[in-house]
Amino acid sequence: MKLIASSVILVLLVVTGFSTAWGSATVARDQYGIPSITADTEEALFEEFGYVTAVDRLWQMEVNRRWGKGTLAEIFGPNLIPSDTQNRLMNYTEDEYRAMFAQHSADTRNLFTAYLKGVNRRVDEVLADPTIMPMKYLALKLKPRPFTASDILAFWKSLLRRFGMIGGSEMKNLNALEILTERFGKKEGWAAFNDWRWINDPSAPTYMVETIGDNFVPRRSASAVVPSYLAADTAIAQWTKEEKKLSKSAFDEARRVGAPVKLGSNTWTLSPQITGTGFPILVGQPQMRHSVPTIINEVALKGGRFDVVGMTFPILPLIPIGHNHYLAWSHMVGMCDNVDVYQEILNPLNKEEYLFNGKWHRMQKRVEKIKVAGGEVKEVAIYRTVHGPVFSPFPFDPTTAAVDKV
Repeated sequence: MKLIASSVILVLLVVTGFSTAWGSATVARDQYGIPSITADTEEALFEEFGYVTAVDRLWQMEVNRRWGKGTLAEIFGPNLIPSDTQNRLMNYTEDEYRAMFAQHSADTRNLFTAYLKGVNRRVDEVLADPTIMPMKYLALKLKPRPFTASDILAFWKSLLRRFGMIGGSEMKNLNALEILTERFGKKEGWAAFNDWRWINDPSAPTYMVETIGDNFVPRRSASAVVPSYLAADTAIAQWTKEEKKLSKSAFDEARRVGAPVKLGSNTWTLSPQITGTGFPILVGQPQMRHSVPTIINEVALKGGRFDVVGMTFPILPLIPIGHNHYLAWSHMVGMCDNVDVYQEILNPLNKEEYLFNGKWHRMQKRVEKIKVAGGEVKEVAIYRTVHGPVFSPFPFDPTTAAVDKV
């Protein structure tokens, strides 16, 4: 293995030390204000990680947790109802979040707890001294409440779904399958569907090659001629349009208030054979619009098993894109089929029941109350089967729904 000597000029503006219940920690900031945190123990490291993040980005953490929990309309008004509705639809209950947290290892729970202790230490400080309270809290006459593990999990859930739940085109596939089976019968319809929508295309290139011939056409592209009758305006197509309309409104307004919803990213690598150093290079390029503050924050962490530099989102006690002394890692938008959509058959005598394993089962129902700035409360009924929430049609009302499937 080669060793590379390099020199780094680092101008430290502020160096501060802290004592925690788990040990001492030191925070050094460079000329750009980026914190480097060193601690005796991992718990002390993560407590200071949470504290420093809250010092720099407390209001942004507020927006992020409200986006995850679906409570933006409470402070920003009715334009955020679509965003809150969408997140409530795909959300979990507090009991479910507690169960998720309990399933993590004791090690992970300890670090989450330490991070939250640091965040809430800062919350206590700004509550005790309004002169250091972020201005937007004061402008909205709002006081921060303590952050919890469910706030972290709800944000992480929303982030993963926003950047990962976009591939597969399963509603489009279902629409096409129903049209084909109605037109040609079940057997021939399925055959036509499988001939058109391949599960796998072995000829599709999965990496960059030196050259691709001028006449190269992937087999799937060559066969993907869409008949006009597949564009029929069916009930499923209508539901899909409504869902897209809701999503666009939700994301546009959430982005306006600072939630990290803008899609787009690139990640690419160069092999050691073509770099000047003889080492591979990984480039992670999350596409973010310019904003103050940016939607991410940078940090360096050193203590215990950790010696890492990278970026995260304010409220997450982890480094999604970064590097240590041995490797680098990155994330990008997941344009792949990582979501399964199930079509449920409803009981014609009671549409709150659906067929599963040969028996009728009653859907779970909960009513979400979305508070809106100004005093309004909007109630949204969420129905869930064993496969997940009912999102098409949405809202779903079993007493009036003129459908036999959802």
